[in-house]
Amino acid sequence: MEKKKIAPSRKTPGRPGDLALRQQAFLSEQAHALRAHLHGLMGYAGLVLRKSRGCLPVQQEENLNKVLRCAEELKSVIDRLEEFPFQEEPDATRPFPEIRE
Repeated sequence: MEKKKIAPSRKTPGRPGDLALRQQAFLSEQAHALRAHLHGLMGYAGLVLRKSRGCLPVQQEENLNKVLRCAEELKSVIDRLEEFPFQEEPDATRPFPEIRE
């Protein structure tokens, strides 16, 4: 897969909110890319599970279900990361949000 180069911002550094907007845009792009691949994996695992029910050994069906559960958990983490509030100046007194529930 070809790596995407990130172009520098054309905005003037130091403008209020500029850094936070760039961070949020970057995170949004990355979350979209992760979700696209994740949905492909979820779709394939779900399709194999549905089409081969009864044909696969029990252990393999359980493993496919584990893949789907883990994918759902990862999707949830991506969703929560995208909601992360960025600030221009980090506040040392504010704790980082919890990623795990």
